[in-house]
Amino acid sequence: MKSSIKHFRFVGRCMLLATVAAAIAIGCANRGGGPQGGPKDETPPRVISSKPDNGAVNHHKPNVEIVFDEIVVLNNAFEKVVVSPPQNQAAEVKAIGRKVKVAFQDSLQPNTTYTIDFSDAIVDNNEGNKLVDYSFSFSTGDVIDTLMMSGILIDAYTLNPVSNAIIGIHSDVSDTAFTTKKFDRISKSNPDGLFRVKNIKQDTYRIFALNDLSGDFLFDQSDEAIAFLDTTFVPTAENFTTNDTLWKDSVTIDTVKVNMRTTYKSDSIVLKFFKEKTQRQYFIRAERKLPYKFSLMFNAPLDTLPLIQPINFEWSDNVLTQKSLQGDTLTYWLKDSLMMRTDTLAFVLHYPKTDLQGQLVNELDTLELPVRRDRKSAVTTSKRKKDEKPPMEFIELKSNLTNSFDVYKAIQIDFVEPVRLQSDTMLVLEQQVDTLWNALPIKLDSVDEFGMAYKIAHEWKEDATYRFNIDSAAFVAPLSNLHTNKFAYTFKVKTKEDYATLIIDLENFTGKEMLQLLDATEKVLREKKADESTVKFKYLNPGVCYLRLYIDENGDEEWTTGDYKTHRQPEAMYYFPKKIELRAYWDVEEAWNYLATPLLQQKPTDIRKPIDAKAQKK
Repeated sequence: MKSSIKHFRFVGRCMLLATVAAAIAIGCANRGGGPQGGPKDETPPRVISSKPDNGAVNHHKPNVEIVFDEIVVLNNAFEKVVVSPPQNQAAEVKAIGRKVKVAFQDSLQPNTTYTIDFSDAIVDNNEGNKLVDYSFSFSTGDVIDTLMMSGILIDAYTLNPVSNAIIGIHSDVSDTAFTTKKFDRISKSNPDGLFRVKNIKQDTYRIFALNDLSGDFLFDQSDEAIAFLDTTFVPTAENFTTNDTLWKDSVTIDTVKVNMRTTYKSDSIVLKFFKEKTQRQYFIRAERKLPYKFSLMFNAPLDTLPLIQPINFEWSDNVLTQKSLQGDTLTYWLKDSLMMRTDTLAFVLHYPKTDLQGQLVNELDTLELPVRRDRKSAVTTSKRKKDEKPPMEFIELKSNLTNSFDVYKAIQIDFVEPVRLQSDTMLVLEQQVDTLWNALPIKLDSVDEFGMAYKIAHEWKEDATYRFNIDSAAFVAPLSNLHTNKFAYTFKVKTKEDYATLIIDLENFTGKEMLQLLDATEKVLREKKADESTVKFKYLNPGVCYLRLYIDENGDEEWTTGDYKTHRQPEAMYYFPKKIELRAYWDVEEAWNYLATPLLQQKPTDIRKPIDAKAQKK
């Protein structure tokens, strides 16, 4: 009996211990269900050792191993980790447990300092805490280089910071080094546009930025955005001491700690990023959606028109050639009936194309252009019953009229193909006076040489109501034989009390300033040349706007980008350093010395948006 009781007590104790152990295990596993018992881990990984030591000299092995105090992972290492000097074959960088390993694929150069800049690519495995601005360096010689150059990269047109661009330096200060040699040392701009080129030896350098589309660390494609300075730099360092005082109490000094610090000269370089106007020239495609027109599309505007050599038709002088606004698309309107009736136009196209050496050469392509009907209309036609009449087609018409029309604007009407007006009497403009509509004289002016846009200017009366009518078939398209449908629009003209006026007094007026008013997306609302020191913008809609100007050095009234071969920087851009509130029936006057505020502090923060150089398309 005693033996049975002892056995029962032993089994009971075992069951109790098992229950307690299970409860503890469940509590430990269920970390997210209740109070955690401590703060969240926000400490980044910490380096505890490495092979070789960071800053080591006479290291000749092609491997680096860095050990951390916890398991780490690499976040976007291909983009973030930069090895300097630049490598022909990228080094292998990988994280394994608590280690990060780097294996160089190129042979190490003698007497050279190597830098592996991890940026913020190293994070801990649990919470993703970043080890920010971490770099590792070693030298294959007796001395490790320690000088540094730093600054910021901004977009030349918008002054926005540019990230992910290669920053490189050359000790060969000739102009050809940038286009024929790899950089001596490189870095990358961070999301704020900031960069630091580290571990430089003392020498004279030129500095560049490059969106390296070809991955060869030199400027060899005209599509690559760049920045350069003709200034040369000699990086230097200066050591100085600071004293930190530790107090026992409010009156008694305990210890004075002396700290040694280093400052680097060439630490405030500003590079302006731009893309040259001269791009690679090539033909994209051709299309012929209608019998009486075809289009040729290129990647960039052409300086001269391409030559068309017909194969199965006679080229007629009765052809209208229209350039798109960007100048990269040519549309040919065929007024010759034989060309229109040719099912497939075949011809040889002679056009300029950029070859592999970057030179413009004459290229020949044989093209065949059948009429390609819109698929939707073709399906609709096939489904229509035989005895059903097709719907009446009209030439498309668009206007700029709105219910509340600006007092300074002219009416504009646009068409998708050339048209002509059959009679002035088919256009009617009337003003409402009390309950009557009084007819007004109309003067129709062509906006372009093709008859695709027209305007009607009138001295509108404020707060008056008008209506504009176009009779059916007032405009006829000779090529398609279509005409316009009826059009009617009633509108009311704004009053001067609806508008704001902005007056800018330029304190350092030179006569070269071109002012631009912008909305919150930096769309240009108005542009005006400063003919005198006071510039007035009238008839502005109330709201928030922004202001910038560029110095129009060549007088073409367009912002001109830079050019490396001629050492021309982009035309200087400046921003008014705050947003401007426009109120109806108010004059807002601002004095502006655009050189007073440092350039990097000019652009208002609410419209400053970082630009990723890697997002730039070829």
